[in-house]
Amino acid sequence: MFSHAQPESYLGQIRFANSEFSKDFQEKFEKMYDTGISQKIDGVDSIELNQIINGEKYPLNNHKNIVDLYIEPHKEPVDIDVVTQYGKFTWNFYRTRLTEKIVLSNFKESVIVIKFEFQKANKVNFTVKLNPQYANSISETIHTYSALLALFSLLFKEDPIELLDMVSLVQKELKFWQRAHKIEELLNIKFVPNLIDPKMLNEAMQEVDELYLLLVEKVFLRENRGFNTFVAGSYSRKSDAPIGDINGKFALSFIANYDINIWGVEICVYSVCVAFNHIIDSIKENDKGEETIISLREDEGNPRYISLRGFQSEKEQEEERKRLHENFSENVKAYENSEIFERIYREKILCQ
Repeated sequence: MFSHAQPESYLGQIRFANSEFSKDFQEKFEKMYDTGISQKIDGVDSIELNQIINGEKYPLNNHKNIVDLYIEPHKEPVDIDVVTQYGKFTWNFYRTRLTEKIVLSNFKESVIVIKFEFQKANKVNFTVKLNPQYANSISETIHTYSALLALFSLLFKEDPIELLDMVSLVQKELKFWQRAHKIEELLNIKFVPNLIDPKMLNEAMQEVDELYLLLVEKVFLRENRGFNTFVAGSYSRKSDAPIGDINGKFALSFIANYDINIWGVEICVYSVCVAFNHIIDSIKENDKGEETIISLREDEGNPRYISLRGFQSEKEQEEERKRLHENFSENVKAYENSEIFERIYREKILCQ
Protein backbone atom coordinates (compact mmCIF):
# COMPACT_ATOMS: atom_id res chain seq x y z
CA MET A 1 0.00 0.00 0.00
CA PHE A 2 2.92 2.34 0.66
CA SER A 3 4.91 1.43 -2.45
CA HIS A 4 5.90 4.26 -4.79
CA ALA A 5 6.28 1.90 -7.74
CA GLN A 6 3.97 2.44 -10.72
CA PRO A 7 1.36 -0.31 -11.20
CA GLU A 8 2.34 -2.91 -13.76
CA SER A 9 -1.27 -3.41 -14.79
CA TYR A 10 -4.84 -3.14 -13.59
CA LEU A 11 -7.37 -5.89 -12.98
CA GLY A 12 -11.10 -5.23 -12.96
CA GLN A 13 -14.00 -7.41 -11.94
CA ILE A 14 -17.71 -6.88 -12.59
CA ARG A 15 -20.27 -8.69 -10.44
CA PHE A 16 -23.82 -9.12 -11.76
CA ALA A 17 -27.06 -9.59 -9.90
CA ASN A 18 -27.62 -12.95 -11.61
CA SER A 19 -26.33 -15.15 -14.46
CA GLU A 20 -28.82 -13.77 -16.98
CA PHE A 21 -27.28 -10.30 -16.70
CA SER A 22 -23.82 -11.85 -17.02
CA LYS A 23 -24.88 -13.65 -20.21
CA ASP A 24 -26.42 -10.44 -21.57
CA PHE A 25 -23.13 -8.64 -20.87
CA GLN A 26 -21.16 -11.17 -22.94
CA GLU A 27 -23.55 -10.76 -25.86
CA LYS A 28 -23.34 -6.99 -25.74
CA PHE A 29 -19.56 -7.18 -25.42
CA GLU A 30 -19.41 -9.09 -28.72
CA LYS A 31 -21.91 -6.73 -30.32
CA MET A 32 -19.79 -3.77 -29.25
CA TYR A 33 -16.76 -5.12 -31.12
CA ASP A 34 -18.88 -6.04 -34.13
CA THR A 35 -20.52 -2.62 -34.51
CA GLY A 36 -18.17 -0.24 -32.67
CA ILE A 37 -21.22 1.19 -30.86
CA SER A 38 -21.25 1.62 -27.06
CA GLN A 39 -23.60 -0.69 -25.17
CA LYS A 40 -25.66 -0.14 -22.01
CA ILE A 41 -25.05 -2.82 -19.36
CA ASP A 42 -27.79 -3.72 -16.86
CA GLY A 43 -27.86 -5.71 -13.64
CA VAL A 44 -24.40 -4.72 -12.36
CA ASP A 45 -24.05 -5.32 -8.62
CA SER A 46 -20.53 -3.90 -8.16
CA ILE A 47 -17.27 -3.08 -9.95
CA GLU A 48 -13.93 -3.71 -8.32
CA LEU A 49 -10.64 -2.38 -9.68
CA ASN A 50 -7.27 -3.65 -8.47
CA GLN A 51 -3.70 -2.72 -9.33
CA ILE A 52 -0.79 -5.10 -9.77
CA ILE A 53 2.48 -3.94 -8.15
CA ASN A 54 5.52 -6.21 -8.03
CA GLY A 55 3.29 -9.13 -8.94
CA GLU A 56 0.90 -8.55 -6.04
CA LYS A 57 -2.74 -7.44 -6.28
CA TYR A 58 -3.81 -4.37 -4.30
CA PRO A 59 -7.28 -2.77 -4.15
CA LEU A 60 -7.75 0.52 -5.98
CA ASN A 61 -11.51 1.23 -6.28
CA ASN A 62 -14.77 -0.47 -5.38
CA HIS A 63 -18.13 0.81 -6.62
CA LYS A 64 -21.65 -0.37 -5.76
CA ASN A 65 -25.22 0.66 -6.63
CA ILE A 66 -24.22 1.30 -10.22
CA VAL A 67 -26.70 2.68 -12.79
CA ASP A 68 -26.34 3.74 -16.44
CA LEU A 69 -23.18 1.75 -17.10
CA TYR A 70 -21.93 1.78 -20.69
CA ILE A 71 -19.04 -0.03 -22.34
CA GLU A 72 -17.30 0.97 -25.58
CA PRO A 73 -14.33 -0.35 -27.57
CA HIS A 74 -10.82 0.49 -26.44
CA LYS A 75 -9.25 3.43 -28.26
CA GLU A 76 -5.50 3.83 -28.51
CA PRO A 77 -3.84 7.09 -29.58
CA VAL A 78 -2.08 7.13 -32.94
CA ASP A 79 -0.17 10.14 -34.32
CA ILE A 80 0.51 10.55 -38.04
CA ASP A 81 2.96 13.22 -39.19
CA VAL A 82 2.71 14.88 -42.61
CA VAL A 83 4.68 17.70 -44.20
CA THR A 84 3.04 20.58 -46.08
CA GLN A 85 4.34 23.79 -47.61
CA TYR A 86 3.52 25.40 -44.26
CA GLY A 87 5.59 22.93 -42.24
CA LYS A 88 5.06 19.75 -40.24
CA PHE A 89 1.55 18.79 -39.11
CA THR A 90 0.60 16.02 -36.69
CA TRP A 91 -2.76 14.30 -36.96
CA ASN A 92 -3.95 13.01 -33.58
CA PHE A 93 -6.10 9.94 -34.14
CA TYR A 94 -7.61 7.18 -32.03
CA ARG A 95 -7.47 3.64 -33.35
CA THR A 96 -10.21 1.15 -32.51
CA ARG A 97 -9.79 -2.52 -33.40
CA LEU A 98 -13.13 -4.15 -34.15
CA THR A 99 -14.01 -7.66 -35.28
CA GLU A 100 -14.11 -6.94 -39.01
CA LYS A 101 -12.30 -3.62 -39.35
CA ILE A 102 -9.97 -1.05 -37.80
CA VAL A 103 -11.35 2.46 -37.25
CA LEU A 104 -9.14 5.55 -37.22
CA SER A 105 -10.83 8.78 -36.14
CA ASN A 106 -10.09 12.10 -34.45
CA PHE A 107 -11.98 14.49 -32.16
CA LYS A 108 -15.48 15.64 -33.15
CA GLU A 109 -14.58 19.31 -32.58
CA SER A 110 -11.53 19.36 -34.84
CA VAL A 111 -11.05 21.77 -37.75
CA ILE A 112 -11.39 18.69 -39.95
CA VAL A 113 -13.11 15.60 -38.58
CA ILE A 114 -11.94 12.40 -40.25
CA LYS A 115 -12.98 8.78 -39.89
CA PHE A 116 -11.31 5.91 -41.75
CA GLU A 117 -12.59 2.35 -41.68
CA PHE A 118 -9.94 -0.11 -42.87
CA GLN A 119 -11.73 -3.31 -43.82
CA LYS A 120 -10.61 -6.62 -45.23
CA ALA A 121 -9.52 -7.01 -48.88
CA ASN A 122 -7.81 -3.59 -48.77
CA LYS A 123 -11.14 -1.75 -48.72
CA VAL A 124 -11.32 1.65 -47.03
CA ASN A 125 -14.39 3.72 -46.18
CA PHE A 126 -13.92 7.29 -45.03
CA THR A 127 -15.88 10.39 -44.06
CA VAL A 128 -14.62 13.95 -43.81
CA LYS A 129 -16.31 16.98 -42.26
CA LEU A 130 -14.87 20.48 -42.59
CA ASN A 131 -15.30 22.69 -39.51
CA PRO A 132 -13.42 26.00 -40.07
CA GLN A 133 -15.29 27.50 -37.09
CA TYR A 134 -13.11 25.42 -34.73
CA ALA A 135 -9.84 26.99 -35.92
CA ASN A 136 -7.99 29.59 -33.88
CA SER A 137 -6.97 31.54 -36.99
CA ILE A 138 -7.27 31.54 -40.76
CA SER A 139 -3.63 30.40 -40.90
CA GLU A 140 -4.52 27.30 -38.86
CA THR A 141 -7.38 26.56 -41.25
CA ILE A 142 -5.02 26.79 -44.23
CA HIS A 143 -2.43 24.53 -42.58
CA THR A 144 -5.05 21.93 -41.60
CA TYR A 145 -6.63 21.81 -45.07
CA SER A 146 -3.16 21.41 -46.61
CA ALA A 147 -2.41 18.64 -44.09
CA LEU A 148 -5.55 16.76 -45.15
CA LEU A 149 -4.36 16.70 -48.77
CA ALA A 150 -0.94 15.52 -47.57
CA LEU A 151 -2.59 12.79 -45.49
CA PHE A 152 -4.52 11.55 -48.52
CA SER A 153 -1.29 11.41 -50.51
CA LEU A 154 0.34 9.43 -47.72
CA LEU A 155 -2.45 6.87 -47.34
CA PHE A 156 -3.34 6.40 -51.01
CA LYS A 157 -0.72 5.74 -53.66
CA GLU A 158 -3.32 6.58 -56.30
CA ASP A 159 -6.40 8.71 -55.74
CA PRO A 160 -9.43 6.40 -55.99
CA ILE A 161 -12.43 7.74 -57.89
CA GLU A 162 -14.37 8.06 -54.63
CA LEU A 163 -11.67 10.42 -53.33
CA LEU A 164 -11.55 12.81 -56.28
CA ASP A 165 -14.66 14.82 -55.35
CA MET A 166 -13.44 15.22 -51.77
CA VAL A 167 -9.96 16.31 -52.87
CA SER A 168 -11.49 18.80 -55.31
CA LEU A 169 -13.71 20.28 -52.56
CA VAL A 170 -10.82 20.60 -50.10
CA GLN A 171 -8.59 22.22 -52.73
CA LYS A 172 -11.35 24.70 -53.59
CA GLU A 173 -11.90 25.69 -49.96
CA LEU A 174 -8.15 25.81 -49.29
CA LYS A 175 -7.75 28.39 -52.06
CA PHE A 176 -10.63 30.37 -50.54
CA TRP A 177 -8.95 30.53 -47.13
CA GLN A 178 -5.71 31.56 -48.81
CA ARG A 179 -7.60 34.45 -50.42
CA ALA A 180 -9.09 35.39 -47.04
CA HIS A 181 -5.57 35.42 -45.57
CA LYS A 182 -4.39 37.79 -48.33
CA ILE A 183 -7.15 40.19 -47.29
CA GLU A 184 -5.93 39.90 -43.67
CA GLU A 185 -2.41 40.80 -44.77
CA LEU A 186 -3.54 43.65 -47.03
CA LEU A 187 -5.77 45.29 -44.39
CA ASN A 188 -3.67 44.24 -41.37
CA ILE A 189 -6.65 42.53 -39.74
CA LYS A 190 -7.41 39.14 -38.20
CA PHE A 191 -10.67 37.32 -38.84
CA VAL A 192 -12.13 35.37 -35.89
CA PRO A 193 -13.01 31.86 -37.13
CA ASN A 194 -15.06 30.92 -34.05
CA LEU A 195 -17.58 33.59 -35.14
CA ILE A 196 -18.23 31.66 -38.36
CA ASP A 197 -21.85 30.55 -38.62
CA PRO A 198 -21.83 27.32 -40.68
CA LYS A 199 -25.38 28.06 -41.88
CA MET A 200 -24.29 31.45 -43.26
CA LEU A 201 -20.84 30.38 -44.48
CA ASN A 202 -21.64 30.53 -48.22
CA GLU A 203 -22.92 34.12 -47.95
CA ALA A 204 -19.86 35.18 -45.96
CA MET A 205 -17.53 33.46 -48.45
CA GLN A 206 -19.07 35.49 -51.30
CA GLU A 207 -18.51 38.72 -49.34
CA VAL A 208 -14.87 37.75 -48.79
CA ASP A 209 -14.41 36.96 -52.48
CA GLU A 210 -15.96 40.29 -53.48
CA LEU A 211 -13.46 42.01 -51.19
CA TYR A 212 -10.66 39.97 -52.69
CA LEU A 213 -11.63 40.89 -56.24
CA LEU A 214 -12.02 44.58 -55.41
CA LEU A 215 -9.03 45.12 -53.12
CA VAL A 216 -6.51 42.49 -54.24
CA GLU A 217 -7.33 41.90 -57.91
CA LYS A 218 -8.52 45.54 -58.28
CA VAL A 219 -11.31 44.67 -60.71
CA PHE A 220 -14.11 46.87 -62.06
CA LEU A 221 -17.30 45.30 -60.71
CA ARG A 222 -20.70 45.69 -62.33
CA GLU A 223 -23.95 45.70 -60.34
CA ASN A 224 -27.24 45.43 -62.22
CA ARG A 225 -29.08 48.19 -60.42
CA GLY A 226 -29.61 51.92 -60.81
CA PHE A 227 -31.25 55.13 -59.56
CA ASN A 228 -34.81 56.39 -59.93
CA THR A 229 -33.99 59.99 -58.94
CA PHE A 230 -31.13 62.15 -57.80
CA VAL A 231 -30.96 65.67 -56.39
CA ALA A 232 -28.71 68.39 -57.83
CA GLY A 233 -27.76 71.35 -55.65
CA SER A 234 -28.32 75.00 -56.57
CA TYR A 235 -24.79 75.29 -57.95
CA SER A 236 -25.90 73.20 -60.93
CA ARG A 237 -28.36 75.86 -61.99
CA LYS A 238 -25.74 78.61 -61.71
CA SER A 239 -23.53 76.85 -64.23
CA ASP A 240 -23.71 77.85 -67.88
CA ALA A 241 -23.93 74.17 -68.80
CA PRO A 242 -27.41 72.69 -68.41
CA ILE A 243 -28.00 69.62 -66.25
CA GLY A 244 -29.31 67.74 -69.24
CA ASP A 245 -32.21 67.43 -71.62
CA ILE A 246 -35.35 65.36 -71.22
CA ASN A 247 -34.78 61.89 -72.71
CA GLY A 248 -31.04 62.48 -72.63
CA LYS A 249 -28.84 59.56 -71.59
CA PHE A 250 -25.80 60.15 -69.39
CA ALA A 251 -23.22 58.54 -67.09
CA LEU A 252 -23.19 59.73 -63.48
CA SER A 253 -20.01 59.38 -61.40
CA PHE A 254 -19.97 59.48 -57.61
CA ILE A 255 -18.13 58.11 -54.58
CA ALA A 256 -19.63 55.78 -51.96
CA ASN A 257 -18.39 54.11 -48.79
CA TYR A 258 -19.92 51.01 -47.26
CA ASP A 259 -19.16 48.98 -44.14
CA ILE A 260 -19.33 45.21 -43.81
CA ASN A 261 -18.74 42.96 -40.81
CA ILE A 262 -17.04 39.66 -41.57
CA TRP A 263 -16.31 37.31 -38.68
CA GLY A 264 -15.89 40.01 -36.07
CA VAL A 265 -14.04 42.55 -38.23
CA GLU A 266 -15.56 45.84 -39.43
CA ILE A 267 -14.25 46.70 -42.90
CA CYS A 268 -14.94 49.91 -44.79
CA VAL A 269 -14.72 49.79 -48.58
CA TYR A 270 -14.13 53.15 -50.29
CA SER A 271 -15.48 53.05 -53.83
CA VAL A 272 -15.62 55.17 -56.96
CA CYS A 273 -18.78 54.46 -58.98
CA VAL A 274 -20.25 55.30 -62.37
CA ALA A 275 -23.94 54.81 -63.19
CA PHE A 276 -24.72 54.01 -66.84
CA ASN A 277 -27.76 53.96 -69.14
CA HIS A 278 -29.84 56.38 -67.08
CA ILE A 279 -32.29 58.48 -69.07
CA ILE A 280 -33.65 61.80 -67.80
CA ASP A 281 -37.42 61.53 -67.48
CA SER A 282 -38.16 64.90 -65.81
CA ILE A 283 -36.43 67.87 -64.15
CA LYS A 284 -38.15 69.76 -61.37
CA GLU A 285 -37.02 72.46 -58.94
CA ASN A 286 -38.29 72.57 -55.39
CA ASP A 287 -40.35 75.55 -54.18
CA LYS A 288 -37.35 77.60 -53.10
CA GLY A 289 -35.34 76.82 -56.17
CA GLU A 290 -32.46 75.57 -54.06
CA GLU A 291 -32.48 72.01 -55.39
CA THR A 292 -33.30 70.31 -58.63
CA ILE A 293 -34.85 66.84 -58.64
CA ILE A 294 -34.02 64.75 -61.68
CA SER A 295 -36.24 61.69 -62.26
CA LEU A 296 -34.69 58.85 -64.23
CA ARG A 297 -35.76 55.86 -66.26
CA GLU A 298 -34.04 53.23 -68.37
CA ASP A 299 -34.12 51.98 -71.92
CA GLU A 300 -35.52 48.46 -71.91
CA GLY A 301 -32.96 47.41 -74.50
CA ASN A 302 -30.07 48.86 -72.45
CA PRO A 303 -30.73 48.31 -68.74
CA ARG A 304 -29.06 50.65 -66.31
CA TYR A 305 -26.20 49.47 -64.13
CA ILE A 306 -23.55 50.78 -61.76
CA SER A 307 -19.86 49.97 -62.10
CA LEU A 308 -17.43 50.44 -59.23
CA ARG A 309 -13.84 50.10 -58.07
CA GLY A 310 -13.06 49.47 -54.42
CA PHE A 311 -10.20 50.85 -52.31
CA GLN A 312 -8.94 50.38 -48.80
CA SER A 313 -8.44 54.09 -48.02
CA GLU A 314 -9.93 57.51 -48.75
CA LYS A 315 -6.62 58.59 -50.24
CA GLU A 316 -6.76 55.89 -52.92
CA GLN A 317 -10.42 56.71 -53.51
CA GLU A 318 -9.64 60.39 -54.09
CA GLU A 319 -6.74 59.58 -56.41
CA GLU A 320 -9.03 57.39 -58.53
CA ARG A 321 -11.75 60.06 -58.60
CA LYS A 322 -9.27 62.61 -59.91
CA ARG A 323 -7.85 60.18 -62.47
CA LEU A 324 -11.34 59.40 -63.75
CA HIS A 325 -12.24 63.04 -64.30
CA GLU A 326 -8.93 64.09 -65.86
CA ASN A 327 -9.98 62.35 -69.05
CA PHE A 328 -13.48 61.11 -68.34
CA SER A 329 -14.44 59.98 -71.84
CA GLU A 330 -11.37 57.75 -72.03
CA ASN A 331 -11.01 56.58 -68.42
CA VAL A 332 -14.69 55.72 -68.03
CA LYS A 333 -14.39 52.94 -70.63
CA ALA A 334 -12.99 50.49 -68.10
CA TYR A 335 -16.04 51.15 -65.90
CA GLU A 336 -18.39 50.82 -68.85
CA ASN A 337 -16.92 47.43 -69.83
CA SER A 338 -17.06 45.97 -66.32
CA GLU A 339 -18.48 42.50 -65.59
CA ILE A 340 -20.79 41.12 -62.90
CA PHE A 341 -19.35 39.23 -59.90
CA GLU A 342 -20.27 35.76 -61.15
CA ARG A 343 -18.40 36.18 -64.43
CA ILE A 344 -15.29 37.73 -62.85
CA TYR A 345 -15.36 35.01 -60.18
CA ARG A 346 -15.22 32.34 -62.88
CA GLU A 347 -12.40 34.06 -64.74
CA LYS A 348 -10.24 35.21 -61.83
CA ILE A 349 -10.87 32.51 -59.22
CA LEU A 350 -12.36 29.29 -60.57
CA CYS A 351 -9.89 29.15 -63.43
CA GLN A 352 -6.85 29.52 -61.17
